[in-house]
Amino acid sequence: MRRGDNSALSKQQQRHPQHRLLFSTSCTLDDNNPFDGIHSAPSRRHVVKLYNALDQGLMHYETSWAWQQVLLSRRLQSKQAKRLQLSSSSDDDNNKDQDDVVCEHANGDCVLMLEHAPVYTLGRGADENHLTFFQQEPHPSLVENYNNIERTSTYYGTDDNSMESIRWKLSRKARGPGTARLSMDRQLQDSFLGCHTDSNIPIHQAVKSLQKAVSEQVTPVFAPNRVPIYRVERGGEVTFHGPQQLVVYPLLDLQQDQTTSYKQDLHWYLRQIETVIIQTLQDFGIHNATRDEINTGVWVNEKKVAAVGISSSRWITTHGFALNVDPDLSFFDTSMILPCGVDGRGVTSIAEIMREEHQNEGTKTVTMIPSMQQVAYRIAKNMEKVFEIKLQQ
Repeated sequence: MRRGDNSALSKQQQRHPQHRLLFSTSCTLDDNNPFDGIHSAPSRRHVVKLYNALDQGLMHYETSWAWQQVLLSRRLQSKQAKRLQLSSSSDDDNNKDQDDVVCEHANGDCVLMLEHAPVYTLGRGADENHLTFFQQEPHPSLVENYNNIERTSTYYGTDDNSMESIRWKLSRKARGPGTARLSMDRQLQDSFLGCHTDSNIPIHQAVKSLQKAVSEQVTPVFAPNRVPIYRVERGGEVTFHGPQQLVVYPLLDLQQDQTTSYKQDLHWYLRQIETVIIQTLQDFGIHNATRDEINTGVWVNEKKVAAVGISSSRWITTHGFALNVDPDLSFFDTSMILPCGVDGRGVTSIAEIMREEHQNEGTKTVTMIPSMQQVAYRIAKNMEKVFEIKLQQ
């Protein structure tokens, strides 16, 4: 199977034939994607750029990771330049009108909304033993299929890849070329040649350059169901991303000044995200969603409906959360993974909750499952309310 193999999508595409896999590394997040109700007019609230990429099909994880890294790198460079500028400016220059300050910040924070092609990811400190398929013998037919495939990555179940080498590629200590770890280490930065911070280079070109560097150094492990697996620099354990799951990556600078309501506190940030998800579920009639004081995320009837895993660099957040709208829940099966490393608690979705509720009530009406765009709209509106921001496309 080649790196772009989408065989794991076949079942999902039958259920949702409108989906298409986004292979292009030079795609742009659509600034002009219509998103009713999200304001484009100026506001005195802190303005955050919204990139809604749902209309562009399923995005490979490497693509979304590269987008985050390019945006983060440029934001960090801008933040450093501003700090140097402020330190050398006079007191009179700092006493500017409040509206100017709000305008200054409007080009920094952003939120990405998208839908991934199937992928498993491990957090930076996640236990690879939570990939439960490691404990099983490979199915003979799977080995035969892999033997007929061009091998550009590591495949579980093949004769030429020992279990030790597979585990090493995904281990917490593995770094650099030949591993399945997506991180901006020194070698990758050198390959990237700094174009991620050069504002004269269009973002999509910088993303393409970073993806090329990543593909030359990082190769995923593939699970028995042919879904790629990466270790990434976020918190949390193993999880799945895929079709009909809304993924949201906020890049917010929690170290803002009095022009925002942010707090320089990652625990506060996590709870705010959970609040956004809970309020969104309430908007769709799901009123029993709760948070867990031990495990992050949002739960309904002891099942996880949304996973949260974040990271930050100089208080600028990356990664984010994933809300299950109507994904194929078999990808979360415990024969593959132990979702979020939590034993004895399953995974659910908005669609499954609604279907079960209608079944319990014995109603004959058709269950109206919200679309991805409808859920994204409610997430955006609740982010505006909870974070006291104004999202602008």
